[in-house]
Amino acid sequence: MDPEMAHTILMRRNDFLQLEISIKIFSIFGDSLSSSNGSEWQRNRKIVGPVFNERIMKNIWNESSAQAREMLDTIFKESSTTESETARESDDLIIGVRNIAPNVFGFIVYGDRSYFTEASREAKPPPGYRLTFMESILSILNNHCISLFVPPHILLNSWMPKSMQKMGMATEKFPRHTKDLIAKERATPSAQNTLLGTMVKITDSDMSVSSKTTAGRSVPYFSENEITGNLFNLTLAGFDTTSNTMAYAFIILAMEPKWQDWMVEEIDRMAKLHPNHSYESTFPVLTRCMAFMYETLRLYTPALHIPRCTHVDQTSPVFIPADTTVHVALSCLHVSPTLYSPDPLTFRPTRWISSSSAFDSKSDGDQEPASESLVIPPKGTFMPFFGGPRSCPGTKMAQVEFIAVMREIFSTWRVEAAKKEGETIEMARERLAKVVEDSQPKITLQVKKPKDVLLKWVRR
Repeated sequence: MDPEMAHTILMRRNDFLQLEISIKIFSIFGDSLSSSNGSEWQRNRKIVGPVFNERIMKNIWNESSAQAREMLDTIFKESSTTESETARESDDLIIGVRNIAPNVFGFIVYGDRSYFTEASREAKPPPGYRLTFMESILSILNNHCISLFVPPHILLNSWMPKSMQKMGMATEKFPRHTKDLIAKERATPSAQNTLLGTMVKITDSDMSVSSKTTAGRSVPYFSENEITGNLFNLTLAGFDTTSNTMAYAFIILAMEPKWQDWMVEEIDRMAKLHPNHSYESTFPVLTRCMAFMYETLRLYTPALHIPRCTHVDQTSPVFIPADTTVHVALSCLHVSPTLYSPDPLTFRPTRWISSSSAFDSKSDGDQEPASESLVIPPKGTFMPFFGGPRSCPGTKMAQVEFIAVMREIFSTWRVEAAKKEGETIEMARERLAKVVEDSQPKITLQVKKPKDVLLKWVRR
């Protein structure tokens, strides 16, 4: 894959368009940024772009840290009491991180806070509903392909399995849940900076000065269905991408402890320099954590390719006839020997650090390494969040969540490959490597057998 060609295709959004099938998939709950092209895409971007501002990043940092603490507390609480109080084995890692992401997004996007505790699992739905808002959205997120292709009235039949009936209820009621939240936000604006609140505020502000015209009549600049569609797609993208990236990161840290030592050295050093652990002081300086995220995304790219189509002949970067589907193969681009020589298939996060002394296990932890900074990849060579004008608007949100979770957990804990009876630690790590190799793409790339990920959490 030629990086210059990849970059050119993604930059030219009006020449290389979103596929019709993609538009149908992303418009299940309403038109959105992900399901539009041309002027409609531009209109959606005008509303969606500003919601990802610095005001919400502090909330993302704090909520991600809180959710990470609760995940480990829950693992210790629910694990066998015969184990030491300083160590626990668990096969619930992927379930845990798949709770962190939607819990964070539920709070940041909708203002609905969820916990890992039993009390939150027993929350009662509001009158007129059989599922809570978070139960609805989690049911859809975990079974998105079903909600796309099977209508709710089929899923709700009495002869369907209970899990499918629940899926039908969730799909049917989710738009109503969201419209209730929009109405509540308009009636009593939340003091918290949520994506829903910000989007409603921007929409209502634009409605007072501007509108779009349909068949000679004025209609609101952004409809409730469009707010619902955009919020759902933002949640879908953030949930699957972030949770699976964190899952791969934890597994790799257990498989290759030298990188855990390398990352923890930075976390400990920055904790001394910035003991309040605030977003403003800590997030910008955790360079190794960001490099670790980059390398995880490089080798375990969430979306293996980006499909685009042409409606007319394109003469550059090469001749591409009209009605041709083009795939920008990110999974190939990210392991290109030309771009990542000499070790494109090796997990080595130091490739993202500009300092030649980036990995020195004997360095004094109290001394800050000289001039460590993050490498900015050339255009078209690294695009886990896509590229060009249609790049993911929630990129920084995902980065803040990932780094907050890493900092929170590895400030206190270490993760190891848990040994089964008769195994050595090397055998346990090899077993984890085989689980990772058996990954498959669903919405995004993920481990096929999550219950085979057996890890041991050890208090430092």
